[in-house]
Amino acid sequence: FNTFGGGPVACRVGMAVLEAIGTDGLLQSVEEVGALLLRRLQELSLSHSIIGDVRGHGLFMGVELVRDRATKEPAAAEAEWVCEALRCRGVLVNSDGIYGNVFKIKPPLCISKEHIEHFCATLNDVLLALPSSPKALSAPQSEVPAALQRVREVVQQHGVGA
Repeated sequence: FNTFGGGPVACRVGMAVLEAIGTDGLLQSVEEVGALLLRRLQELSLSHSIIGDVRGHGLFMGVELVRDRATKEPAAAEAEWVCEALRCRGVLVNSDGIYGNVFKIKPPLCISKEHIEHFCATLNDVLLALPSSPKALSAPQSEVPAALQRVREVVQQHGVGA
């Protein structure tokens, strides 16, 4: 087994990252932005009964979706639908947990309060669009054309593939 992870270049990169975390105030930002994220997710749970629990620390959060808060019946299909609908709107989260009904939020350290507000507004929109019947859950195909159009716009704007 061989790796260059302990080599001088990798060590220097690691030191530069640690230095940037300190000088850019990322730890303080993570504390503030993480508290905002937790607060906004808890507020969403008051409006959406499918949110059974919000947990996490810093910027690493989990939102557990349940069909019934009393029984805590996992809402795995709904979680998959929410993750896909968010992806179609440009927000990346993934489902996890024993039952696949928890979606994880793991943004980069440089995320801003504005990004958190955008994420929570988008999540609210997706939860409002969530079909009420589990039988109606399939890929949110109505979102796909808009998502593809956004991809085309970004490609044209940045000249990717040109």
